[in-house]
Amino acid sequence: GTDANGLPQGLSPLTGVFSTNNELGQPKDAKTLTALDIDPTYQDELTIGFEKAFSPSLNFGAKATYRKLKSTIDDFCDASPILAWADRNGVDTSNYGGFNCASFNPGKGNTFLVDFAGDGKYSTVNLSKADLNFEKAKRNYTAVDFFAEHPMRDGWYGRVNYTWSRSKGNTEGQTRSDNAQTDVAATSTWDNYPLMIGANGLLPNDRKHQIKAFGFYELSPEWTVGGNALIASGRPRSCFGNRFDIPDGIDDYGSVYFYCDREVPRGTLGRLPWDKRLDANLAYRPQILKGLSVKVDVFNVFNKQTEQTIDETYNLDGTAINSTYGRVISYTAPRSVKLTVEYNHRF
Repeated sequence: GTDANGLPQGLSPLTGVFSTNNELGQPKDAKTLTALDIDPTYQDELTIGFEKAFSPSLNFGAKATYRKLKSTIDDFCDASPILAWADRNGVDTSNYGGFNCASFNPGKGNTFLVDFAGDGKYSTVNLSKADLNFEKAKRNYTAVDFFAEHPMRDGWYGRVNYTWSRSKGNTEGQTRSDNAQTDVAATSTWDNYPLMIGANGLLPNDRKHQIKAFGFYELSPEWTVGGNALIASGRPRSCFGNRFDIPDGIDDYGSVYFYCDREVPRGTLGRLPWDKRLDANLAYRPQILKGLSVKVDVFNVFNKQTEQTIDETYNLDGTAINSTYGRVISYTAPRSVKLTVEYNHRF
């Protein structure tokens, strides 16, 4: 049942209270919400390639891409280096209300404003990279693309792309797809250093091989048939569990560590199955009424139900294995059909 406020009653919690971001309703002090003089998130990119018109019926080309993360922003929630700084500098922390997270640049030195006495007077706390105990933020994307294209000629158009890529590092970005955190720049990733042990590896968006093909054929001046095909290798698998060696003074976040009875670095448990999809469409544009088009799209023609996401949480409380570990959370969207009627008129 529920109470007068709509909250559930009679529940038996599976675990104690956990927060994947150390936020349990504490009030925020606006002056301490971010480190001082933080750098924006940015990456460098180098792309080199070519395209060649080989003949009137064939274009081809290739492209190499390299992207390197240079700086990112997330939140930091570990009070232990701040308390260590206070101890080194003889600052009284007996009235300190606690650290409620602040945005910062991971993997670098950062400076925070901290109200140790709770009286609105702030200390400037300079913490080095070593004090924060994080590796540099890393995300490197390398890709090579090849394509062949038949331009619109002789009643048809087609293009095939192949991409080999590698996405590796210790941060996916400012959200997390592996534990479904969509709160931008406020994920659990950099909250404290134990969370980042084993974090460097193949990132969740890594697709080693991708083949994409699309095109259309004019059956007549009024009828056109087309399609899109995708073949992509599956995403890397990871495992998240409880650690039992969290140092004193650091909050235990529960089963979000790269630890499942042992150290399990990110992306080292194989991959999900290959993703294979075909979409098709048929369009009718009657000559008798210029500007009218009727189109039918069929998505996932063969209704392939490929695993897209699985439960990677190994245990919830203690050492017992989570009963839903490895369970499929989402599959490819099933076959669907869309009918579109469109009319364009020029004035």
